[in-house]
Amino acid sequence: MRAVLLHEANQAVFILVAHHSIADGLSIAFVIRDLLQALSGNPIDLLPVLPAHEEILGVIRSDGLQAEPSKESNSTPPARPATYIRKEDLRPRIKGLRLTPELTGKLRERARQEGTTVHGALSSAVTLAYWQTNPELREEQIRICSPTDTRKLLGLGEDCAVLISARVVAIEPHASTAFWDIARRSMVGLAGAQTLKGIFASRNALHRTVKDGIDIPTAAAICAHAFAHEIRLTNLGNLPYGTEFGELKLQAVWGPSVSARFEGALTIGVATTNGALCLLETRVGSSASLLETAEQILLSACAA
Repeated sequence: MRAVLLHEANQAVFILVAHHSIADGLSIAFVIRDLLQALSGNPIDLLPVLPAHEEILGVIRSDGLQAEPSKESNSTPPARPATYIRKEDLRPRIKGLRLTPELTGKLRERARQEGTTVHGALSSAVTLAYWQTNPELREEQIRICSPTDTRKLLGLGEDCAVLISARVVAIEPHASTAFWDIARRSMVGLAGAQTLKGIFASRNALHRTVKDGIDIPTAAAICAHAFAHEIRLTNLGNLPYGTEFGELKLQAVWGPSVSARFEGALTIGVATTNGALCLLETRVGSSASLLETAEQILLSACAA
């Protein structure tokens, strides 16, 4: 893990980079908090090194949870594989957009009224924006990969570790394209990934695939089929700590920023700080940004 501090006038920017083998996005948010606590003169508690996620889940123990196959009809994306980006095209383009606290509040309240969540609303907005900014793909399904934090389900705290699961939900172009219909369908598709048994089932299936060893081409082929997506929507939610650290104040957390490995794919990192939702888009190549289009879609959905 590396930390870079940029300072200008009365503001400072932390840039934290961590390998995904040791930290997930929420871990980085906790590291930011710890750095601010240290800078403000407060002590930081030492945390133990956790076992691997599969050990905590019981995947590699005989007494682990019993895996159950997923029952969601739209939880498994069709088999159209992803194409890996060429090495010379890996330079990322990063862009941020901060929603106003007013729009963030309206979005949260309206999502509740519509029987969905902010994540479901964001899934709908970025799907519709992807189609609008890529009209040649208007007849193609959009697959959204959503990581899910497993800390609460496992009774864990604020450790720096990889404690996530993920599911890909496909949004079909010929189903209803009404904003709130897509938002609700997105969350139905994610339901199994938000239960302990669902997480165990997916991790157990992956463990069975790799436990006897696997070569790089086979691993690449598995990822290109099982994890193919057009959009990775990684949402940290409302950060679970305050923003006042003595004389220091945390204005916003941006990210996570994860570089895509598939052609045409992008990552939208989401975090809410001080009542405002921040979107950070990471894409490669010459693809157009969809942030402004997504913002206009959200404004229309909340005003309707």
